[in-house]
Amino acid sequence: MKAEIFKNHPHWPLVEQIHRALSHAGFQAVLAGGCVRDALLGVVAKDLDVATDAPPEVIETLFDKVIPVGKSFGVCRVVKDGAQIEVATFREESDYRDGRHPEKVFYSTLSRDARRLEGTSNARFYDLQKETLIDEVGGQKDLKDRLIRTVGAAELRFSEDHLRILRAARFAAQLGFHIEEETAAAMARFGAGLGKISAERIQEECHKAFKSAQPFLFFEESRRAGLLEFLFLEGMWRSSWGHLRRFFSTAAEPALAWAELGLCFLREQERRKTRFDRSQRELAGFFKDRKLSNQPIGQIQDILRAEGF
Repeated sequence: MKAEIFKNHPHWPLVEQIHRALSHAGFQAVLAGGCVRDALLGVVAKDLDVATDAPPEVIETLFDKVIPVGKSFGVCRVVKDGAQIEVATFREESDYRDGRHPEKVFYSTLSRDARRLEGTSNARFYDLQKETLIDEVGGQKDLKDRLIRTVGAAELRFSEDHLRILRAARFAAQLGFHIEEETAAAMARFGAGLGKISAERIQEECHKAFKSAQPFLFFEESRRAGLLEFLFLEGMWRSSWGHLRRFFSTAAEPALAWAELGLCFLREQERRKTRFDRSQRELAGFFKDRKLSNQPIGQIQDILRAEGF
């Protein structure tokens, strides 16, 4: 892997300082998650994240400014000279009784931390001391094969946190990967669990997918797992799949993306021979149900009017 990708990041000096402080205190420090994946793909990550066996209480004593952004989960943010680095303690989680959040969190080891993560693409670490890659879950092979795969049994991962189902489709669009067969089958079995996820959180994942390099993969993988009719409207893809394929061949701003989905909605209403004026009212309801605020809804309706709807 090209360590220069990390070292060219503007926040690398703070990472080095965090590494030195933790090492001198007798703790391990590694880069973790998406920044490692991106480096392996030759991409400069937006953020560099550090993982460690040091508990948050120790981290707070080692640096002048530490923000406890998720202290109950062992997550802090070290701030210096305009740079911010998230530092997370290795942990394990259990008892996801609401299908979203663990009720029990306890500190653990790097190896066990890797096995609690949702996907192999994000479950690798870069050892800052040895300057070597750590892959506990076979993520390197999946990266080579361009596959999205859960860490461990897919049914377990999706039963713990239902949002992971949608995140798998979003990562496919973001990375240009395809979802491994057993993972896709488990997505289909647990797709109804998205009903327990807030519309705001689903909207956030959709927006990230819209702005991905290959957003149509989000729709393809969601359709394959039977998620599209749950996310949007039953049947609205029958006459619009070709339109979506063309529109989402490249990244799209969310307002334009939702306008295109609004067109799909209107086409389905017309296919059902629904009166057009009623369709306009239902269109506003379609967007509000997905928790879009009034301002983007107004922008979307302006776009649709310009298209003759």
